[in-house]
Amino acid sequence: MMPIDTGPQKTDPGATESAGIGADTPFEIPLKYFPPAFVDDSAKQRFESRLGQFLNVCAPLNKAGSVAVFADNLLTIGRAFSFLEDRRFTDTLQACAREERDLVIAWRTHVLTWAAKSCLALEGDFVECGTYRAYSAEVICGYVEPHRHGKRFVVYDLFDPDEAAGVGHRLPSHGDTLFAEVADRLAPYPGTLVVRGKVPDALPETAPEKICFMHLDMNNAEAEAGALAFLFDRIVDGGMVVLDDYGWAYYSEQRVRADRFAAEHGQFIVELPTGQGLFIKRAAAAR
Repeated sequence: MMPIDTGPQKTDPGATESAGIGADTPFEIPLKYFPPAFVDDSAKQRFESRLGQFLNVCAPLNKAGSVAVFADNLLTIGRAFSFLEDRRFTDTLQACAREERDLVIAWRTHVLTWAAKSCLALEGDFVECGTYRAYSAEVICGYVEPHRHGKRFVVYDLFDPDEAAGVGHRLPSHGDTLFAEVADRLAPYPGTLVVRGKVPDALPETAPEKICFMHLDMNNAEAEAGALAFLFDRIVDGGMVVLDDYGWAYYSEQRVRADRFAAEHGQFIVELPTGQGLFIKRAAAAR
């Protein structure tokens, strides 16, 4: 994740009165992005220089009163970003964040909490496959509070992957201590279960019999296809599935596999501007 140098940002005396992030919201999204693959370093430098110049025209960015927001590789102009006016949501984000990247993906995290909250009235429990450091899981626990609605939340990860077949790539926090760190992180929330194991192999003995909300973020097409195949019948009608990598070009194989599964089961996945995919299970969806 790279910072963007926009140079000295312009100030606009009337900015707090314009459409955009609520002026009373102290939360500010860090101005960083995930660099795509470039032909060479010079191409990357040209891209970042021109992007910085453009963003400077839109400044001030990513803060109260901003008309333009650039975060998580998504540039929006004239959007309300009304979820950032929810002080309880932004307080939860900041309380749970361990690094800037956690705040950069605020819109993605909002989608997760919206979907999870929308499923509280349904029968079934919550599942997350690919919990990694459990940031999103902790935000859901703190903001949506599934435990107060009698729901369990089961999260899965290898925590120390070896990049074998059916396993996502290693990330900076992966290691032999991560499982214990995640277990400690989620311990304050009743009803959470942290499972160390490969998906889908770990699912038969630990997955809830009924699921109303599921988040897939394993960075691996084989693992996510296996999770869908095993868990789909356990998802209740109206339950929601969020696929974190669905709309990202780098993970196109996951989108292809997910689309194939959805078509075979009469479901329809919508690609969101955040890069996520979302579908709401319908027992008798038209094909």
